[in-house]
Amino acid sequence: MLSWRKTKLQGVSVHQCRFSSLFRGVLVDAVGVTGTQSQASLQHGLPGKTVLSIARNHSVLLSKLCTSTRLDVWSIDRTEAFSTISGSILLQARDPAKLNEEIQIAVNQHRCDEAWRLFEQHMQMEGFPRKSVVNNVLVCFAESLDSNWLQKGYILVEQAFDEGKQNLLEKEPLLYLSLALAKSGMAVPASTILRKLVEVEEYPHVSAWSAVLAYMSLAGSGSYLSAELVLEIGYLFHNNRVDPRKKSNAPLLAMKPNTQALNIALAGCLLFGTTRKAEELLDMIPKIGVKADANLLVIMAHIYERNGRREELRKLQRHIDEACNLNDSQ
Repeated sequence: MLSWRKTKLQGVSVHQCRFSSLFRGVLVDAVGVTGTQSQASLQHGLPGKTVLSIARNHSVLLSKLCTSTRLDVWSIDRTEAFSTISGSILLQARDPAKLNEEIQIAVNQHRCDEAWRLFEQHMQMEGFPRKSVVNNVLVCFAESLDSNWLQKGYILVEQAFDEGKQNLLEKEPLLYLSLALAKSGMAVPASTILRKLVEVEEYPHVSAWSAVLAYMSLAGSGSYLSAELVLEIGYLFHNNRVDPRKKSNAPLLAMKPNTQALNIALAGCLLFGTTRKAEELLDMIPKIGVKADANLLVIMAHIYERNGRREELRKLQRHIDEACNLNDSQ
């Protein structure tokens, strides 16, 4: 192939030499004709203007011939270049099915960089890969616990939602990615994924999103987001809005905040001093019908004490006395 191209380029070079010779020949002829005509004109008494006009016509003709020939040569070079580019594009073209297999192999071998490179190739060619491949890539990035790959996984999720392809995303890989983001201190994307799951009615179980809360609540900003998330999810269950008798409501009811979720969020608020936000959670408890355990009562007492709510502390005393499993230290 390379030798053929060299031969072709040499051919073009030879033609260019021949064109140059042709130009010189035409130029000599034109000068000769002009000189002959000039002598004839002088001999026969033709006006000087006529001689100059004839010379100009020969010059214009020669210029057009040179320009046309240069364009032809440039066209040959451009065709050769375009042919080379087209060949490289054809070499880069990949079979999408084969590319899906290669992505899966890279995922199985935990080669996140290779999986992402192939994933981007597929996105440029045909958009998102198969559903199973997309979710396996998310799991691979989540397992790495590397902030770079976790961010890329989150970007992938956002792009899927932006393009209306959220049906490619399964609940379990998204929960796993959310948990990994929370463990790595990225509370905002972790909570955003949980919100997106609720948005598309893929309700996460309370035990699953409570685990995400636990890691989010280890930092100040994360604890505030945890309280906000509990308030948002709890709002869906205010005043018995969800009928427990309907079987279709079972997945939604499984997401309802329980005592453990409230304990986690309230403990984070107490630890990082956002006790005003914690009081919003306490006000929500009777609206969603959560029964307080001993730990929740103790946390409530600390929050009321921090906020100077003595009246609420006195009301709480009765509940504390009735708690059968409350020890002396508590």
